[in-house]
Amino acid sequence: MYTQLLLPLSSLFFSSTLFPSSAHAFQDCLLLGAKYQAPQNPSKNPSVTAAKFSLAQQIQQGLQNGSSAYGPFPSQNSFSIDVFSVNEADSIFSYYHSHPSVANATSGVKKADANTIYRIGSISKLFTVFVFLVEAGDARWNDPITRYIPELLAPNKAQDSSQPYNPVNQVSWSDITIGALASQMAGVGRENSLNDFAAGNSTTAFGFPPVSAGDVPACGASTLSPPCNRKAFFDGFLNRHPVVAPFSTPIYSNIAYQLLAYALESISKRPFKDLFQDKLVKPLNLTQTSLTKPSNDSMGLIGEGANANWWKYDMGDEGTAAGAYSSSSEMAAIGRAILKSTLLPPAQTRRWMKPHSHTSSLTLSIGAPWEIVRTKVGNNLVDLYTKIGDIGFYSSALVLIPDYDVGFSVLVAGGQPTPLRAVLTDMIAQALLPALDSAARSEADTTYSGRYVSAIPSLNSSITLSTDSGKAGLVVSNWVSNGTDIINSLNDLVITSKGPTSGGTRRLNVRLLPNNLQSPQSSNGTQEIGFRATFEDTSAPDATGIFSRNCGTWAAIDSLIFKGVAIDDFSITLGSDGKAVNVFPKIFGVRLLKS
Repeated sequence: MYTQLLLPLSSLFFSSTLFPSSAHAFQDCLLLGAKYQAPQNPSKNPSVTAAKFSLAQQIQQGLQNGSSAYGPFPSQNSFSIDVFSVNEADSIFSYYHSHPSVANATSGVKKADANTIYRIGSISKLFTVFVFLVEAGDARWNDPITRYIPELLAPNKAQDSSQPYNPVNQVSWSDITIGALASQMAGVGRENSLNDFAAGNSTTAFGFPPVSAGDVPACGASTLSPPCNRKAFFDGFLNRHPVVAPFSTPIYSNIAYQLLAYALESISKRPFKDLFQDKLVKPLNLTQTSLTKPSNDSMGLIGEGANANWWKYDMGDEGTAAGAYSSSSEMAAIGRAILKSTLLPPAQTRRWMKPHSHTSSLTLSIGAPWEIVRTKVGNNLVDLYTKIGDIGFYSSALVLIPDYDVGFSVLVAGGQPTPLRAVLTDMIAQALLPALDSAARSEADTTYSGRYVSAIPSLNSSITLSTDSGKAGLVVSNWVSNGTDIINSLNDLVITSKGPTSGGTRRLNVRLLPNNLQSPQSSNGTQEIGFRATFEDTSAPDATGIFSRNCGTWAAIDSLIFKGVAIDDFSITLGSDGKAVNVFPKIFGVRLLKS
């Protein structure tokens, strides 16, 4: 039954909250997140095809010239690149390069490809947190770590027991939670003994005092040292000073993830290596991913001489921070599993893929253990959920982009792996992000654009949806209900409540954004997709102040309601062919059918 929206004068009180409450505007002030549904067939989009061609050319030119638009392109490396989508079985883009020396390697592969195994360094941290969440969830995230690791309650040997506790020199372990360890917020040391100068032979040449035999780390100091067992680790690490107070600022720590794995062992009563197999490797049918060196080296990119030491370097229990191995094809499998919530409930995945802290960079936040890079695609913010890994001869990156359900990995091995990995990740992101946005908009245009009208002509109700390369989201125009121009009515409400702009006329832009809610497909193949509308006054001058320039749309959603339904609450039904068949502005109670 049709319900007409009546707006009494009292409703004007509410109308001012429909828009960010400022005399100035933050243009393209939308909600954070996807502006369209993720593209279902990105590899078939012409913009993506062109970006792939451009990307391949840039890589080839870098290999030929040793330089790129993003910095030097070191040539003494091999690499495997894979760009993947949740919605396509095949890779969107892949590229493999083998340094000439690989063909003559005495062990491992003779040519890099999708199944070549690399060490992935600190991406191991991501795997460790993933396994923790699959096994135990995040219900214990705020528990103190001392509840699960009794060794942390032992006294600090470097502290005189006759003296009171000194937080400058002693870690306050009871203040450190499981979540703090997972998100680099514990403020504890980076390493136990790795790279300790006391293990060197010429410490005095660098100005350090002489070292006695008892000061030399017995384990874990280098690729040539045996790994520390649990007792040796705690005997050494518990004497290390805190870096900062817990929850002050992100401080990078490898040891945090060793402790996280110990905590999970305490919770599950199982060795972490078994959990890694049962919770990650087996469910995803992985054959090239392991926590320790593969028993068969034939698929590894290993290197020669001293470089081979990095392949076989046994990190022991610290391998949960930096010891894992994988291939570009299986990095794609893991990335898809994260984005699709294959192993976790969707709400758990959404909680996980959020920042825990900012850094001193405006474009970098830290999660658990995500390194979240914020960039702009056109006028829209896009967050790249990233984990970087470096270990000797190897450098790697896994980047997930939830807004497009796309990710990519870069695995590098060679003489200068880290600079090349940085250049390649920049190349891929710069080439593909605008193309993916174009693909999402193009599919949205095909799926949703058109005029929708009431099945009862006498109601005189309709709405038009379209896309615009200069405006993200579905653009709403010609929105009429019972003969009333709704956008003009909203303009009048705002003019009444906030006063006219300096130019005297307001220009209201209405857009629909997906709200990440959708029904299961019905037996006849239809599906309802949820949307929320944003209302932007595009006539207001650009905001420039510290506070006024912030986008306030997130605080304006769901603010004007009638009979318990918000004016911005929409859903769109897709037919069995995946195309929209009706639009439902819920506040009016009438579904408008595609004409």
